[in-house]
Amino acid sequence: MLLTVNCHNAHLFEDELQQMFALRYRVLVQQEGWTELDAGDGLEKDQYDDEYTTYLLSTTPDTGAVAGCVRFVPSIRPSLSSEIFPQLFDLAGLPTGPDVYDGSRILVDPATKHQGSPTQTTSELYCGMFEFGLTLKLKTITCIVAMKWLEYMRHWQWDVSPLGLPEKMGDESVIGLGINPTSEMLSNIREVRKQKSAVLSSSDVGLIIANHRLIHDLPLDDQHVA
Repeated sequence: MLLTVNCHNAHLFEDELQQMFALRYRVLVQQEGWTELDAGDGLEKDQYDDEYTTYLLSTTPDTGAVAGCVRFVPSIRPSLSSEIFPQLFDLAGLPTGPDVYDGSRILVDPATKHQGSPTQTTSELYCGMFEFGLTLKLKTITCIVAMKWLEYMRHWQWDVSPLGLPEKMGDESVIGLGINPTSEMLSNIREVRKQKSAVLSSSDVGLIIANHRLIHDLPLDDQHVA
């Protein structure tokens, strides 16, 4: 199940948010070795986890535990890409505006992964990311990925635009890019991942749109979202 959480309903999902921060700690600090993110409390949080952020949380059907997450920050706000890694977008520049969001902290609990086969968690997160983008009529979702993931995205026929040159970080090369959500890409992902229906509920779609309009000072009854 995919949950949408932002400042308007975060009080209903305090436990799930804590699980997400703990998951990020396990993956980023303990598994990946990013010790500079270790605050000593077993949680990974930063300054971009604020009232402007929207989270998609994938939960397991049996226990409801958070098994994966992605974070969206509106591009008119400071983000990981704009403040920490702007050099990764130095070719085309980092796009901004109401039709651009920055995606980060996209990860899955390693315990849910199965070698050589897609998982429900990754399927929900991929579909959710494109449903989020299409709901808001976004031009692009900026993000930073390892080069191997750029190759995967091209293989999957995603519409992606490199916005800078690769840079070595640790044992991997990473690159800043824009993922340009289209209905064709969403349909392809749903077919490949055998996802028969939308992963965002109608109430979540309404929550996402209302929050977007409030952040960007758009009329709540405006038919043009972005």
